[in-house]
Amino acid sequence: MKSDELKQIVFLGLPGAGKGTHANLLGECFNLSHLSTGEVFRAEIKKETELGILAKQLIDKGNYIPDEFLIQIVENHINNTKYVDGFLLDGFPRTIPQARDYDVYLNKQSKEIDFVIFLDVCEDTAIKRLKKRGEKSSRKDDDSSVIAHRMQVYYDLTAAVVDYYANEEKLIRIYAEGSIQQTHKLVVEAYNDFYKI
Repeated sequence: MKSDELKQIVFLGLPGAGKGTHANLLGECFNLSHLSTGEVFRAEIKKETELGILAKQLIDKGNYIPDEFLIQIVENHINNTKYVDGFLLDGFPRTIPQARDYDVYLNKQSKEIDFVIFLDVCEDTAIKRLKKRGEKSSRKDDDSSVIAHRMQVYYDLTAAVVDYYANEEKLIRIYAEGSIQQTHKLVVEAYNDFYKI
């Protein structure tokens, strides 16, 4: 792929792996918009919309938004001109149906995901990061009582998505146990290598 063509990259990993952090950092480096479904839902919650009320009930307990809602939200957002030059997806797809439906949606437009960055951390590291974040934020899903459930939901629904993209030969596994700076360096190297920059 040429460096000036539409770019579309997905970030996957355990809750607390650093998906949002590294999507933001990579976006800043290469002028790519970051579409975080979590941020979309938190904005809807703040506005107390119908979607926000539903999202809050589910997210606060560590559960996912139903597939049909999430797919529609992502499709609506990526039609925004903000994402015309490419974007980074964080928090989607989280289930096999979402991944398959999104592939169908992109194929109809003769597009595809370029590659998927899997931030590989052990569960203990992820839990420590979530607890630390929970001490600084008011996010209910970072409460200690919810974290274990979030991990189980990930293993039940999202771990298979990692295998799905590995089978599609789109997965780039990045060791993300180190510092933010160390992991960011690895993410940038993977990006540069893929686009031959």
